[in-house]
Amino acid sequence: RDTYPEVTAKHRDEKLLELVRYARERAQGRGLVTEADWERWLHLMMRLGPRFDEDPRQVQVSSILKDGSIDPMLKLDAIENLLATADTPVDNATQ
Repeated sequence: RDTYPEVTAKHRDEKLLELVRYARERAQGRGLVTEADWERWLHLMMRLGPRFDEDPRQVQVSSILKDGSIDPMLKLDAIENLLATADTPVDNATQ
């Protein structure tokens, strides 16, 4: 709640726990196996939306995720670096 108050304030704890579980499932589906990576995936979801990995507007993110030559953890690094250098607005991830 503290990190993304604009997204989490309007949701009950049950909804937020559901979002955390959903993030873990999506991350695992992308080959991410550690709790730290699941947390990083959740942060990306909070910034870009719950299905950012399938969002056709996220062309660069999609390109990174589809690259089979990149380790899943390094894909997170690449996406985070992309966001750090881009002016990417925060979406409401729980709509």
